[in-house]
Amino acid sequence: MIIGMSFAVGLAPLLFRPRVLVRSLNAILRGLYGEERERITERILPPTAFAILWVLVGVLFTAIYCALDPDFPIWAGLLWEFPFMFLLMLITVRMRGEVGITWMFPYAQQAYLLLIGYRGITGWFLPLNMHPGVSWTSNFKVCQLTRTSYKSLMIAYFIAFPLSLLLGLLYTSAYWAMAPMPSAMYPATHIQWPVSAMYQALWITRPEKFFNVSMILYSFLSMMGVGLALNFLRLGICLTGILAGVSTPIATVFTIFMGNLVGRAVALRLGREYFDRYEQTIAAGLMLGEGIAIMIGTAGAIILKSIQLRPY
Repeated sequence: MIIGMSFAVGLAPLLFRPRVLVRSLNAILRGLYGEERERITERILPPTAFAILWVLVGVLFTAIYCALDPDFPIWAGLLWEFPFMFLLMLITVRMRGEVGITWMFPYAQQAYLLLIGYRGITGWFLPLNMHPGVSWTSNFKVCQLTRTSYKSLMIAYFIAFPLSLLLGLLYTSAYWAMAPMPSAMYPATHIQWPVSAMYQALWITRPEKFFNVSMILYSFLSMMGVGLALNFLRLGICLTGILAGVSTPIATVFTIFMGNLVGRAVALRLGREYFDRYEQTIAAGLMLGEGIAIMIGTAGAIILKSIQLRPY
């Protein structure tokens, strides 16, 4: 059901408001100008060079897929990297901008392999590209608003990424030295890994009626009907918000709802202008405090579990 609704959310803006897409593409090709240029610090690449780079990266990923699995069709890799990833970008980036939730297509790789009629085994473990650029879009938007250089952000990222990868390997080695994974010391891996393996086996074995095409079609048509009604009645209800609410766990949705209520209460108490000025600072402080508490608790649990009693 979520798959069909996701396609509807991605296609609805193209069908109901095609001029928005046309203006966006024209702005990319011509370059932004006027008032919006003041928020942009620089242009990384010309539009033509960016398009060429996009094509080359897609072809490179396709070559990697085919090298890892010779049975994986070349046309399937190209279809995945270009039309499908473009549609996924429209859905995820739009949802991020409208409702603030980073959402990924559920079981996209598995559904795609079934649709193309793949009969092998290795393809189910291929690292198909599932990063349509949501985080980069958000970071570039922050750079626009804060007048930060795009290049400085990219330099910092490419310096931090190998360091974080190296530290991640070191931390994983240290954790593995304490106890194997999965084991009772790491209950999440002990519970979740067998479940993940079971789900993966279900997709590979293709049980009857496991992939219900009719349900996808009905959910797609239903969501398109809802979008058409909202667009006609102009109710101001966000279609991506409906999808985010349906596909997000109840605990997360409830937390967002409670956060909005608390935010409105604080704004009424302290004033909307004051709250808007320090809203991000308050959120950053809460996230930082929560992260520190989690780190201290995790470190303490690991230390306690790693202590061994000696017989003397």
